[in-house]
Amino acid sequence: ELLTSQNTSRPRVSSEESDRVCFGFDDGQILVWEKELFERRKIQEVLVQDEKKSALAAKLRSLRK
Repeated sequence: ELLTSQNTSRPRVSSEESDRVCFGFDDGQILVWEKELFERRKIQEVLVQDEKKSALAAKLRSLRK
């Protein structure tokens, strides 16, 4: 489940302080997330990508037969 999506410039600085994760971008924008939420979403995104890759690999295998 995607909560939000945003086009941003390149990240230049990142910082992790206690329970926050922060990123600073070329255009001066600063984004701050709760660390726990950031970690959950990061893991969830990897799992979704892995599932898509697995599904694609299965389709390719079925085409080879």
